[in-house]
Amino acid sequence: MADVAIDYAYRYPAASRLDGSVDRTLRLATDGGPAEHPRLFRGRVAHPVLFADALLLVGAVARSRFHVPAAMLGRILRLADPVATASDDALRFEAFSSCASVYARLDLLPAFVDGELLGRGTTNVDLGGDVRAALAGVTDTARLELEIGTDDLVVAVDGARHEERRVALPARWVRAFAETQAILAAMTPRFVVDGAAFRRFLRDLPRGARDPLSVSSDGRALVLARRVEAGAVTLADADRLRVLERLAPAIRSITVYAASDGSSAWCAGLDDARMTVALSAVAWRGFSGEGRVLDALARGPSAGVRARVEGALAWRPLVTAGDVATELGTDVRDVEAALAGLAVDGLVGYDLAAAAYFARPLPYRGGARERPRLRQARALVEAGAVRIEPAADGAGVVGWVTGRTTEYRVRTGPDGRACTCPWWSRHPGDRGPCAHLLAVELVASTDDAAPN
Repeated sequence: MADVAIDYAYRYPAASRLDGSVDRTLRLATDGGPAEHPRLFRGRVAHPVLFADALLLVGAVARSRFHVPAAMLGRILRLADPVATASDDALRFEAFSSCASVYARLDLLPAFVDGELLGRGTTNVDLGGDVRAALAGVTDTARLELEIGTDDLVVAVDGARHEERRVALPARWVRAFAETQAILAAMTPRFVVDGAAFRRFLRDLPRGARDPLSVSSDGRALVLARRVEAGAVTLADADRLRVLERLAPAIRSITVYAASDGSSAWCAGLDDARMTVALSAVAWRGFSGEGRVLDALARGPSAGVRARVEGALAWRPLVTAGDVATELGTDVRDVEAALAGLAVDGLVGYDLAAAAYFARPLPYRGGARERPRLRQARALVEAGAVRIEPAADGAGVVGWVTGRTTEYRVRTGPDGRACTCPWWSRHPGDRGPCAHLLAVELVASTDDAAPN
């Protein structure tokens, strides 16, 4: 199935250009951000080579593919532009690989830049070949100025003129942003090693390995094994992790996070910055297809909670679902459902290092909020195809969902949930709920909310 793009016509007010003859300033045309703030940030970068290498890494991820038919590559790469966000706690640059199986985010912490936050907002940055050449020419002695604006991004660096262009944000990316936040929020920290240990690990990583590998730690080093072991982090399509090679010499430490579905995240500590690279369970299953936000979307927050949660987020540096629930005096599950909806609408990101959410309104209009499985579940409920009854042991419910040719049995309870449909047998819980489970949960939640 061909990828669909959310066609938002970016209006670049001017071409990107290179100003000056000695202290040259590269001005990259961008679009987005609040109109009342022509400049969101202006300042000088403390580590010019590190910044250039890190931004080039984010751009390289956006141009990479690990599972996309070659015929689709040219069109998808034309849609690949990193997203930049200016906020109080960090400047962020994010991108997905074209197959959406790798997510990269660069966080520049306040000490990384000596400047002034003039506004808060998000913009889509055009990083073409000329821009990459300009960044590649940065030296340690260069004076590197950075500006993030509502209509451009400015970097003071030797380079060539980069022209404006019209782009569309891929719907695959929009879905992946939402799913990634849900998956990251479910991850737990597993190992921490220093930069030297990680560099040795990268050197020993077998090239071309597609089968899952096992990564564990003895406290000082990362240990790689061919057999996946209990408690270890699973690493499939290991070449995806090589995107960090560009930054390897500058990495001070690596914290490895993992989720139960086999996805992982590798958070590199840099000088006054962080680079996070998240890998989906396998390359052919990009983050856009995981379905982790479906439960929260199906449940939905109580009336008015979403607006209150969005207001509580309101460009604050970082917030947790628990903190917001306490602040608003509401159920944390309602807050989590609201955050899932905000993520689907491209308004929220998740920071693993802080275990908290941050505001990040994506520069697109509209989007595919309703997921196909959720849409199918609602249709089953509306058709009266769902009936539920208490489980025999009194814990949870048993549901029966009439499909096209048969009736499927759904069981939910404290020990987990399951469905007898073919989709669930192929993906037993590792890609979110099936439509039948969602339909039963929709009916069950409605029954629970009904007055006695």
